[in-house]
Amino acid sequence: MDEQRLAQAARPEITREILRNFMKNPGAKDTLEGIARWWLERNRVERTVDEVAQSLHVLVAQGLIIRRQARAALPYYLANPAKRREIAEFLDGH
Repeated sequence: MDEQRLAQAARPEITREILRNFMKNPGAKDTLEGIARWWLERNRVERTVDEVAQSLHVLVAQGLIIRRQARAALPYYLANPAKRREIAEFLDGH
């Protein structure tokens, strides 16, 4: 799936919620499943891992979130500290 189609498929409310959590907790990092279950579950009764994966993919492609993976471990995500201003502007505009 190309970047434009992924961006269209990503749910904007999930994308904003992920960014808000990273902004509130600058040192935060977590796996896809952790973000879907622990971060987002607090604000919504049910959210699928696929929806979160689409939003994370878009955020990584835009450079707002960094994806890291240690050998033999699940990947985890963290806010790009160099993009905090862009993230704040994105959140203010939505």
